[in-house]
Amino acid sequence: MERFSVTVYFSKSLCDINTGIQIDISNDQTLQSISKTICARAKIPYVDKYQFLNAYKTPLSMANTVQCNDIRKDAYLVLIDPTKDNCLLNNPDRIIYQYNIWKSLAIIALFISLVGLIILITIYVISLSSMVKYSVVIDAGSTSSKIYLYSWVSNTYLYNADVKQLVTCKTALGISSYETNPNQSFAGILQCLENTIITQIPNEYRDKTFVFLGATAGMRMLSLTNPNATEKIMNFLRESFSKYHLKVNDSMSDISIISGSKEGLYGWITVNYLSKSLPKSIVENPKLFGALDMGGASTQITFIDPSPKNSNNTYQMNLYGNSYSVYSHSYLCYGKSQAECRFFSILVQNSNFNTTVLNPCMSKGQSAVYNSIDIFTAPCVTGKFALDHYGHEILPPKNWLTNGVNVTFLGTSDFTGCQSVVLQLFNDTKCERKPCTFNGVYQPMVVGDFKAFSAYKFIKTKLNEGNLKWGLKDYKESLMKLCLGNSTEKNFFDTNNDAWVKLECFDMSYMIEILVQLGFNEGNWLNIDFIDMIDNFNIGWALGFMIDKTSIIAKGKHFLPIENYLFIILLLVLIVVLVFALIFVYFYIQYKNQNKTHKKNNCLIEEQNLLSSTITQ
Repeated sequence: MERFSVTVYFSKSLCDINTGIQIDISNDQTLQSISKTICARAKIPYVDKYQFLNAYKTPLSMANTVQCNDIRKDAYLVLIDPTKDNCLLNNPDRIIYQYNIWKSLAIIALFISLVGLIILITIYVISLSSMVKYSVVIDAGSTSSKIYLYSWVSNTYLYNADVKQLVTCKTALGISSYETNPNQSFAGILQCLENTIITQIPNEYRDKTFVFLGATAGMRMLSLTNPNATEKIMNFLRESFSKYHLKVNDSMSDISIISGSKEGLYGWITVNYLSKSLPKSIVENPKLFGALDMGGASTQITFIDPSPKNSNNTYQMNLYGNSYSVYSHSYLCYGKSQAECRFFSILVQNSNFNTTVLNPCMSKGQSAVYNSIDIFTAPCVTGKFALDHYGHEILPPKNWLTNGVNVTFLGTSDFTGCQSVVLQLFNDTKCERKPCTFNGVYQPMVVGDFKAFSAYKFIKTKLNEGNLKWGLKDYKESLMKLCLGNSTEKNFFDTNNDAWVKLECFDMSYMIEILVQLGFNEGNWLNIDFIDMIDNFNIGWALGFMIDKTSIIAKGKHFLPIENYLFIILLLVLIVVLVFALIFVYFYIQYKNQNKTHKKNNCLIEEQNLLSSTITQ
């Protein structure tokens, strides 16, 4: 029978021997006989109750053999006195539980992680329904108010939300037109809300639906020309919304006049969000587009600043966890409607205030009649805005403003003369910081691709109906054909006023020229995409405003009973604990199964040997 050596240690209750004693044993020896031998060598009295433990502190069967106890060469054994070392007086499974700290930790960690995850997931599922949000955004422009209904899932830990446009509605007039009757400024908005918007919001969400109103250039101008009327209009709107069944968090900030630069920045967000350039994680190295917006009273240009400098027109935008340096400037008085007023005033001034005026931008054979009050009371013709943006006012005779005089404009189809008058709309102020556009405004060189929307969209729909890949030269040739024609076709712009229907040649000439003034030429004209919608979404600042606002709403309103950051930390910790618990359980099961397998196999071998020995005898 094979013999090999093992090392035996003694518990302190037996003797003070600190070093192990090496002893030769064989597989057929019982542990009881070995204990007698080792006690004799150590010169300590032998007691039948002495117990051997293996290196894992597991009690071994004293009546069984070395082989059955799975004791191998160079093994370590510990001899104890169970009556004194009573902490070890238990069955093997209990001993493993007490001394295998990893198993204990695994069970505790498994319990904590599973119970914690169940609680957190339950909280999340319950809160999901309350995370669906609706908002109404009102773009209170100079000529009309556009009302949009948006929905989104408010994800309080992923920055800005994914916003969906559900429905839109448009009023006939802008709120600035109620200068003399502020109490009627809510009527058109209310009609849109009742007939179109509210019906699309589920009943249980209506009193939780946020409402925002942003007044743009029309009200910006009115705030300077008639601040008292502006205050009355805005206060009446705030009061009206507070009584309506929509949610207003802060009436002063949520129902307000927004700056031109903000309008441009929100339009830039809209364009890039709908073009899938935002959020950045959707595609790798996304192309960011510039935004060109032409309204009734102002026009905006917004794009990534290629080399950000200290400028009042460069802003840091934080969207979907990324930061962008964005240049944005709004040119007040350079919207389509205000430019038309300024254009007519120039024609009248050039005629020495005659009541019959030649219009080079109108087709020959056409005529139109306008009242002098409509032309010369425009804030960009007379007053502070005219001085600030054009350097001078165009003042008619006094009776033209008090009594009003009808002025008849006769079309001459003079393309060259039309372009000459259009150029008079741009002020060649000295540039204090280069590069500059018109009016001495600092602007970096335009780079990259642009989306041109709002009134700009008509450049393509009117001049390039075939949607061909045209450069600036092609558009100017098409413009010349339009201006030299004798067309009696009704103006393509959306208007109910027949006095303003014959402006196609001027409007196209003006919008092309302002793009040239902003830095577009034959070399980069193809970088402009004239659009109206993207994926059935209207292009404008409202969607961008809502996207930016969702992050503020998420930070201010918690939809979970714990702080958002704490929710994330707990979730990650519980997942990590669960992973470690599973690892501990796996290794413990592996050890236990391996130990039992060895014992079972060795005992079977011993039984077979005993059976063979009995048969032989």
